[in-house]
Amino acid sequence: MIMVNRRFRRRRAALTGAHIGPSWAWPRRGAGGIMQDQRDVVRFLSDPATYGGQPVEVVETHGAQVFLVGDTAWKMKRAVRYDYMDLSTLAQRHAMLLRELESNRPTAPQIYRELVPVVRGPGGLALGGPGTPVEWLLRMWRFPAGDELLSVALRGGLDDGLAAALGHAVQAFHRAAPLRPADGAHLIAEILDELDRVFADMGDALGGPRVAAFHAGA
Repeated sequence: MIMVNRRFRRRRAALTGAHIGPSWAWPRRGAGGIMQDQRDVVRFLSDPATYGGQPVEVVETHGAQVFLVGDTAWKMKRAVRYDYMDLSTLAQRHAMLLRELESNRPTAPQIYRELVPVVRGPGGLALGGPGTPVEWLLRMWRFPAGDELLSVALRGGLDDGLAAALGHAVQAFHRAAPLRPADGAHLIAEILDELDRVFADMGDALGGPRVAAFHAGA
């Protein structure tokens, strides 16, 4: 396990400070190498008219898109597939969102609310209601960006008291979690190998020297 931790630290250091880049820079692979087309849903969720004219802010990661509207955050899983994460079908994205809701709502009930389908009916796409589900969303309460831990740290708020409180909260969460018999070192090594393969195609976004340094840490 020490070897895996050292390996992780070397690779993490190689990418520290890298700019991830826009969503198109992330590799997208769906079932059979073809990603399911989510463009209609993304346009619908990005349109202020969907929410009565309220402005929309979109946050993107390699596995999700979050649409921030008023006091609500709508999270959609992207139709991608990696070795460690398969979201290539609607059923898999629904299952992953449901698992996220069930896992996180007990510790953050003030944020996690419910799953809502994007349905297609005679009038087009809609949030909930009658029609055929074409995508699933996790509806959450939005919280101020200033409450994110990075923002707290940048303004000097991450003191010893807060760090200790966070540590005790994480300890309590893990103590109450069910045991899963597995080789943790092997699982982490598989994730690092997958990241190595993914980052190999992201030289433009991450920077060639950082990607090469990450690979050298293998």
